[in-house]
This record gives sequence, C-alpha cells and structure tokens, in this order.
Amino acid sequence: MFEWRRLKEHHHYDFWVTASTEVGEGSKSMKVTQTPESRAPARIASFSDRRLGGEGSRVILECYAVGLPAPAIIWKNSLGHILADTKENYR
Repeated sequence: MFEWRRLKEHHHYDFWVTASTEVGEGSKSMKVTQTPESRAPARIASFSDRRLGGEGSRVILECYAVGLPAPAIIWKNSLGHILADTKENYR
C-alpha cells in the first residue's frame, strides 16, 4: 500500500506499478486513472484478488476502506450471515 498526498482536486492521475530486482524491471500493471475529490464516496479499496480457505482454516483479509463519512466494515458470507462486525474501527 502506498499513499500519495497533496494531489490536486479534479485533476486526472494515472497510476501503475512494476516490480524490480537486480536483474531488471518487470512488466507494468494495468493503468488506473483516478481523480481526487475532497469528498469520496464510501467504498472498499483493498480487494484485488480471490482468497480461498478450507473449512476450519484461518483466513486473514485486510480491508482498507475510504470515504466520508467513514464506512462500517461488516463481513458477511454468501448467505448474508454476519461473520465479523468492525464498526468500532471507523477511521
């Protein structure tokens, strides 16, 4: 995770990442264009891949949320049952 600061509101910014070793730089990721605004709608900002775990196994999922007012983070399964409620962790 990397946080950019002091970006101009309503200005378009393109973001991408690459990996680098002593052998050289790898391929770049897909480009994402974002436009900063002083008020952001609430949304989850950290799920980019699929995580699987077997029954009874422990799975740790980091959940970065953005927006004003800060959203509640409530984990639910596919049946709609609440698994964990982190309302006390408002940002």
